[in-house]
Amino acid sequence: MIAINGSYKFIIYHIKTNTMLYTFSITSNESDDFKVFFTAHQGIKMSELHQAIQKALDYDPLQMASFFICDKDWQKEAEITLMEMDESQNIQLMEEVTLGEVVQNDEQNILYLFDFFSERYFFLSLISIDDNSTEETFSMDVSGTVPPQIQIDSENLDELLTNDDSDWKQDEFDDDISFENIDDLEDY
Repeated sequence: MIAINGSYKFIIYHIKTNTMLYTFSITSNESDDFKVFFTAHQGIKMSELHQAIQKALDYDPLQMASFFICDKDWQKEAEITLMEMDESQNIQLMEEVTLGEVVQNDEQNILYLFDFFSERYFFLSLISIDDNSTEETFSMDVSGTVPPQIQIDSENLDELLTNDDSDWKQDEFDDDISFENIDDLEDY
């Protein structure tokens, strides 16, 4: 990591080959001065991109996160998750998807859900495509005030910390049910 005028630059690796390079900006609606620019080759796995973002922003990489492929109006079209949560949904895993598979056009937008508790996102916008690159590279520049990774307001925190079961009433259950064997259950 190199600090330059309050900004941080990460150069992860640099390999010569024939590939496409994508340059994205990352912004947040929470911090006007927060900006990230990264350049990545088409073969980088979304899990590697996730790890790089987490490291560059000094976030805990064990927190859940997802990428959402979006149209030009930021409408979600597909989800790419860190780990499989629900087998019934058609969701791709970060480890199995490359950035080149995600970029569908030259106006590609991606949402990065970095705070599952409060559903907070970063906005990734494709700035340029270099389709004649001979370098497989990944670099990231971070500047400005980085939003905290997890933000729980006091109302949500109180709700999480107090398990108020006052609405639950014991009378809602019939304690008079009794049976001697399984065949007696047919009466209920």
